[in-house]
Amino acid sequence: MTLKIGVAGLGTYFGGMWASVFNQYAKSDLVAVCDLRPGRAEEVAGWYDGVKPLTSYDDLLASDADAIGVFTPGPLHAEHVIAALEAGKHVLSAVPTAWSLDECQSIIDAVERTGRKYMLAETPCYDPWVTKVRQMHAAGEMGEVFYVERTTFQDLSGPLMGNDYFSQADTPDVIYGKTKYTWRYGIPPFYYMEHSAGPILMALDDRMTEVTAYGSEEDDSEFVAKYGARYREPHGNPFMCETGLFRLAGGGVVNITIGFVAAFGKEFEPPTRLVGTKASYLIGADNDKLLTKSDTQVLDKPAQHRTLDASIADCADMENSAYVIQDFVQCILDDTPPPIDIYTAVSFTAAGLCGHQSAMEGRTVKIPNFSK
Repeated sequence: MTLKIGVAGLGTYFGGMWASVFNQYAKSDLVAVCDLRPGRAEEVAGWYDGVKPLTSYDDLLASDADAIGVFTPGPLHAEHVIAALEAGKHVLSAVPTAWSLDECQSIIDAVERTGRKYMLAETPCYDPWVTKVRQMHAAGEMGEVFYVERTTFQDLSGPLMGNDYFSQADTPDVIYGKTKYTWRYGIPPFYYMEHSAGPILMALDDRMTEVTAYGSEEDDSEFVAKYGARYREPHGNPFMCETGLFRLAGGGVVNITIGFVAAFGKEFEPPTRLVGTKASYLIGADNDKLLTKSDTQVLDKPAQHRTLDASIADCADMENSAYVIQDFVQCILDDTPPPIDIYTAVSFTAAGLCGHQSAMEGRTVKIPNFSK
C-alpha cells in the first residue's frame, strides 16, 4: 500500500526538497504540489510524472491526497493544518507549529475531533545525539540532568529574511501584501524555538514549565540602514536575539539563546551541553564529549540508528527529511502514534511563545501544559 501525498508551499528550495523525497519514497505517491506562484508549481510538478500543479490550497484539499505536507509561511501553518485535518487529511507540518497559544490548542482540538494524524517535521530531533542521550538518560547513566545549554545563531539577513533577494513579482507575500520580504522578516527569535527546545525535550523526555527571558535590541545605525526600521513593524518585535532560562518539569534548568543577525557566516552553533550529576554530554561540530568526574572521552559523532528504506537511502544527507518522511508515512500505514505528535510539537512551540512574552513583559511566565 502507498500513501497519496500533496505538498503545499514549495518556496525556492524547502518545500521542493520535501516533495522530492515523498516522490522517491516507495511507500508514498506524490500526486499534487501547490504554490501561489503558478510558475513554481508547474516547475516542481514537471520534475515528476503524473503530479498536478495547483495554485489553490482548496483545490489541494479537494484532491485525492491522503496526507498533506504543509510547508507554507509559518504564520499560516495553523490555518492550513486545521483546514487539512477538517478535510480528512493527515498532516506533516514544517515548524513553527503555531503562531500563538490559542492556535496550539486549536490544532489539538482539530486532531482530536477528526482523528487524523499530525506530525511536526522537526528535523533536528532526528540528529543521532538525541537518541544517544535519550538512551543514556533513561538508563540513569547521566544521573540527574540539572542544567542544559543550547545556543543557535543564524544569519537570516539574506534569502531567508528577504531583503533584496526576492523581487515583488516573484514573491507574493500573503502576510504583508506584495513585498520583497519573507514571513521570517522581523519575527521574534523565540518564535523559532522548535529547533532549539525540540531536541532537548526529546532527549530528556521532559517539558518546560516556566521561563524568564530577556531580549537584545538592535539599534545599530548600520543595521537600520541595511534592513530598515520596518524590521520591527510586522510583529512589533524589538529583539534580534533572545535568551531564556526555562524550568523543566523534572527540576532542571535549560538556558536557550536564539539570534538571527550576527557577525559571521550563515550559521554558528556553539556546543550543546547537558550536565548531569553522574555524567555530562557535549555536542560539538566535529565530535562529542562524554565527561565524568574522573574522565573525558572524545567521541566520534554517533551514527544514525535508523535505517532508511532502500528507495530513499540516497536521501540520508537531506537535513534528516527522509527519516521524518519515512516515520510519517509508516505511522499512518501502521496506524501508530507519530514520533512527534501534536502534543509534543506544541510543548516545543509554547516554550518559545511564552519566552518571547517574558522578554517583552519583563516577568516570569508559566508555560501551559498541553499534554494529553
